[in-house]
Amino acid sequence: LLDEVRALGAERINLSTYIDNKASIHILESNGFHRVGSFSYLEREEASVSMADVVNPGEVRPIAVDEMHAFMAESRYLSDSGGRVSHGWSFFPFDADPDRAIRGFCQRLGCVVEGRLRAAVGVYQHAKSVRSLSLGFLDGSNEGLRLLIEELSRRHPEHRMECMAPV
Repeated sequence: LLDEVRALGAERINLSTYIDNKASIHILESNGFHRVGSFSYLEREEASVSMADVVNPGEVRPIAVDEMHAFMAESRYLSDSGGRVSHGWSFFPFDADPDRAIRGFCQRLGCVVEGRLRAAVGVYQHAKSVRSLSLGFLDGSNEGLRLLIEELSRRHPEHRMECMAPV
């Protein structure tokens, strides 16, 4: 299969497996694959976050592609993930085509405090369930992130949220 994919001109082949699946990891590594990032799967089914105690949490607003690009390029998320953006169980190399990665988000929200973007989230509609949202990118200040998740919960109370977070 790998030879066929190479013959078709693939420049990069990405595979993912569970972090504790030692047999799968061994097979992949013995075939020339190497780890570029490790992720933990997280999900939440109900809104339980409250920003009531935060003095100046900031303003949540949609953010433009160029603003998202600048924030992501400097983010710890990309550094920790080996430059990959999660799209469910797939991981897109951000540096290959940043605009494609960003435009793939159905929502781009930012938390702005005193005119500065402090946190951002990029959301995909989950491919297998219309009642699930996949957070493909999530980084920034703790307060900003809580505000963004609370806003997503408010906008989509019937949706389950999931995120593949780099570890």
